[in-house]
Order: sequence, then C-alpha cells, then structure tokens
Amino acid sequence: DNRILCCGHGVPLPSSERFSLSFPVSQRRWATLQKTHGGGPPIRADSKAMCPKCESQRIRTREKRSIILLERQCKTNGCAKCWYLVDEVWMKEWRDFIYGAEHRPGPITNSNLFDEHDKIRSGLEPA
Repeated sequence: DNRILCCGHGVPLPSSERFSLSFPVSQRRWATLQKTHGGGPPIRADSKAMCPKCESQRIRTREKRSIILLERQCKTNGCAKCWYLVDEVWMKEWRDFIYGAEHRPGPITNSNLFDEHDKIRSGLEPA
C-alpha cells in the first residue's frame, strides 16, 4: 500500500519527501509486486509535483509566521519605528487567504495609495 507515500489528499508526495520511504523499481517489477502483494497506487519515481492544497497550506503557514514576526517587531520596537504602507484592499484579500480562502492575492499593488504624481495621497489613515 503506497498511501504512506501520499499526502492526506491522496496526491503523491514530491520525490524529495518520500526518498527515505521508497526506492524506484521498473514498471515490470511494480506489476509483479502489485499482483503478488497488492497495494498501490503506482507512483512515478521522478514525480516532483506537489499537492496544490498542501502547497497552499504551506504558503499560508509561512505567511502567518511572517505577520506574527512583524507584529512582534512592532511591539518590541514600538509601532512608530516599523510602518509598512500596503493597500487595505490587498491586505483584506491576503488575510482572507491566510485564514482559509482559496484565492491567493497577486503581487501587492499600492496604486490606490498614490496620486497621479506618485505622491502619497492625503487623508490616508492606518487601518
């Protein structure tokens, strides 16, 4: 049974993650072993693909850690020392993503924060 070589969603783990759990065999050998002992599914030895759901979860986890680090720095150093200008529309999409939304926001666009002369718009307030 090769389920140990798959993520919780049934997608084969990338080859680097299953290296110590398996070794490659020919297709003919695989067919003989499966016929004799059962098991499956067959997994390509060169498979590097990652489960999209697992990859999304890894990104969420990494990005949550990043925001926790930034918040910690802000508390340690005082908020006046660590300002980041990021459009609130993008921040809302990002927050939704790290808390479970499927759609990951694209690159940060701060065009709403600047006027036509690339000067910071007046009247902006921290969110």
